[in-house]
Amino acid sequence: MPAVLEPNVRNMLFERLRRETHDLHQKMERQLPVFSSEFSLPAYRRLLERYAGFYAPVEEKLAVLRDAGLAVFDGTRQKHALLRLDLDRLNFDKALMDSIPRCPVLPPLQSVSQGIGCMYVLEGSTLGGQIILRHLGQVLGITAENGGAFFASYGAELGRRWTEFRETVAADQRAQSDADEIVSSARDTFSCFHDWLAA
Repeated sequence: MPAVLEPNVRNMLFERLRRETHDLHQKMERQLPVFSSEFSLPAYRRLLERYAGFYAPVEEKLAVLRDAGLAVFDGTRQKHALLRLDLDRLNFDKALMDSIPRCPVLPPLQSVSQGIGCMYVLEGSTLGGQIILRHLGQVLGITAENGGAFFASYGAELGRRWTEFRETVAADQRAQSDADEIVSSARDTFSCFHDWLAA
């Protein structure tokens, strides 16, 4: 059983993660083209392809770490299938689905602590996904049912799933002993994802 930590101790890691990744988070947001006045449906489909090319290899590595102790990365937190579903609903050629270019430079994911740092970025992005989906609905008519399943993510369960993630991670002793490694991995994930989208 993981140690039960006092609330202020539980929050320390996430406060540090927020503070020490803020610059990269802002940089990442500036890279996203969805709020551009010129953003179009073809551009949205290309963006989903880039997301799929990052999530597929990253989630494969996280699945390996799940078996090594990253239990919080269960099947319900995998997002690559949602990206494939969205592309399919946007009439992406199924024959090309498995040949979408994959990001060649990934964050180092060799330990459970590195997996936690990476998941902080991926799970945190679901919070902003709701805002993106609302905007896509206004400008492109995209909904969770016709190409926005990825950004809809957990839907009405979003708040609960984020709280569950935070509490599970914070109760893990690694949240204290490996905080430097977790923060470094989160920064690496932001950087790799940003560079892939910008390429």
